Amino acid sequence: MKKPAAAPVKTPSPAPQKNSPYTPCQGCNVILITIDALAAGHVGAYGYPRNTTPNIDRISRNGVLFKNAYTQWPMTSQSLASMMSGRYPYEIGVMKLRTKVPDKTLMLAEILKSEGYYTSGFVGNVNLAKSFEFDQGFDEYHEMWSEFDPKLTKFPISSWYPAGKINEEVMPWLKGRTGKRFFLWIHYIDPHQPYWPPAPFNNSFVGDKLYGDGKIIPWSKVLKFYPYLPRGKPVDVSYLISQYDGEVAYADSNVGEFLLEIEAQGLLKNSVVIITADHGEGMDEHDPYFGHGIGLYNSQLKVPLIIYSPGVEPRVVETPVGLVDVVPTVLGILGKNIASKRLSGRSLIPAMVGQDFSEDVFSESHGLYSVVEGDFKLIASKKNKAKTLFNLQSDPAELNPVVDNALTERLSKKIEAYSKKEKTSKISSQPVKEMDETIKGQLEALGYMN
Repeated sequence: MKKPAAAPVKTPSPAPQKNSPYTPCQGCNVILITIDALAAGHVGAYGYPRNTTPNIDRISRNGVLFKNAYTQWPMTSQSLASMMSGRYPYEIGVMKLRTKVPDKTLMLAEILKSEGYYTSGFVGNVNLAKSFEFDQGFDEYHEMWSEFDPKLTKFPISSWYPAGKINEEVMPWLKGRTGKRFFLWIHYIDPHQPYWPPAPFNNSFVGDKLYGDGKIIPWSKVLKFYPYLPRGKPVDVSYLISQYDGEVAYADSNVGEFLLEIEAQGLLKNSVVIITADHGEGMDEHDPYFGHGIGLYNSQLKVPLIIYSPGVEPRVVETPVGLVDVVPTVLGILGKNIASKRLSGRSLIPAMVGQDFSEDVFSESHGLYSVVEGDFKLIASKKNKAKTLFNLQSDPAELNPVVDNALTERLSKKIEAYSKKEKTSKISSQPVKEMDETIKGQLEALGYMN
């Protein structure tokens, strides 16, 4: 496996704004890059001290970086079904794994295809399979894991399809795309567990000055999410984090290679590029360790969200936003009608051009709900009615709950209103019970058949 180039990405200077705070990028291509389990807290542009993401950091300096972007559900299926539809998971009936996206759900690819775009997807996570209807609206949809031979790796996981292999398929696809409008979605599965970065990334951060103090935890605290560890063997927290960061760096190197290619072909000057993730990843901040999908702490909820659009000045946006806002934002950037799409998300264009913008951001997972309002976040449990309030400005790691009964009550009412809509939703889920052995085996390898 060759090491991708990591040369600087040169981006054209934004065009001057005239007469209006925003001019639509009509006819621009749309390139969406999602990186599985990429926590915002492990990205350099978000303040991480390790040099994990030099390429993402470069494009962020030429785009709009949303400092506080949240997934609506910290699992791939629910998160990306919500993001690609611009609607909350309960509104489309995708609230469980192995659930179909309903045919009547209008997805981003369908919208853009109806506008004359050629649509293509290259996805590396089996949870995004055609079996679950994630291919709606795509002219071509490449399930990258289907070409993977588990015998070629010493690691027993059949859904492992590294970013370099995806790039080998995407690069030829780009040839001849100049002058033709397209929507391209790339989903890299790195750095989803298991943390198994290829050389030299597996040693990039081992023993560095941030390596830690040798914290050891029992294997039982990790096994739930990381079933490949030797049973009974204590877990070196610093080592696992270094391997996760190696995965992040490996994915970033391939993002850099891809960005260099679209620039070399002259595509960057008329393309909207969005880089984000489906969810983050818990490390050693909160029990259970090393995983996602259970709990609503920011290590799992906060994701990078970077939007490069020709003609938009670089900016850092502090206000909280959700992935549910991506579709209306893309349509707004392209100058398309948003009102007719019945979207729950909001266009982020006002925030992108420096105008006032604020919204409450809701997330949920398995009976837990959260709402972020400015600097404050409330997590509420449907099961035991527990409510935990955090001041994210003074306590970004969410280690010290605050007591403010009035604020807790007010935010609780917002969560109650959200959950009430969920309860009264008439959209039922469509679980996929019959799956071919390939899909089933790969889900099992990722730990999603338990």
